[in-house]
Amino acid sequence: MRSQIVCTHFLFDLLDYAAGVMPVTHVDCELDALDKSFVAMNAIERAYKNYDADKMHGLPIGVQVVGRRFEEEKVMEGMKIIDGCYGRTIKDMSCCEHECRRDNGPLSPQR
Repeated sequence: MRSQIVCTHFLFDLLDYAAGVMPVTHVDCELDALDKSFVAMNAIERAYKNYDADKMHGLPIGVQVVGRRFEEEKVMEGMKIIDGCYGRTIKDMSCCEHECRRDNGPLSPQR
């Protein structure tokens, strides 16, 4: 399974894109368990056979923010926006003037 994880950022490294990874939540064995009727429809979903919500309960779930070459500042700004949407704080949010939806919209946490 490690090779599947490495492949998610290999292309960005190869192209020298700016990228950052940040935790957004944790695995919850009750909320994140696969439905008993789940059937894999593609190669990515076939990797879910390795997923066990009970064994992974409490592990962090992260998101990778990617920008073009030499756009590290945009990546950092995007990470600040995501961080603000999840209710955490970053020491220097003065440059972040974006507002997030707090009504369980697409950018707000579901948990």
